[in-house]
Amino acid sequence: MMLLKILVFLCVFIAALCQSGNNLSILSDKAKGPAPCLKTCTGDRKTTWRKADAWIVTRVDFTKCEFVSTPVVMATINSAYHVHNLGELFDISKSGFSYDVYDNGRSGLVNLANAYWSVSWVATGYIC
Repeated sequence: MMLLKILVFLCVFIAALCQSGNNLSILSDKAKGPAPCLKTCTGDRKTTWRKADAWIVTRVDFTKCEFVSTPVVMATINSAYHVHNLGELFDISKSGFSYDVYDNGRSGLVNLANAYWSVSWVATGYIC
């Protein structure tokens, strides 16, 4: 149900962008470029999580978005019943990002993540 709500939100967001012409802009100190070159790319993907010290980590690849520099990225974790805004994004690049979640000694969290979690993301950046 929550995934459906996210997909509806993304569809409305993308439709609004299409109707507004090229009024998209990024307010960021890092991402710079001409407005006609902006692109928003979204996805929801089941990923493989691995244990890394006190964290579980996954990598999301968005190479097909064809960004030429590091985009602005937002992401959430979706499980069977909830959307989680936990953990942190790191190693963000033009080709993807890593997401980590502190496992706090919870045994089996990596198995739970691999079985039930997907990562939904939105990235806006420059393609020229």
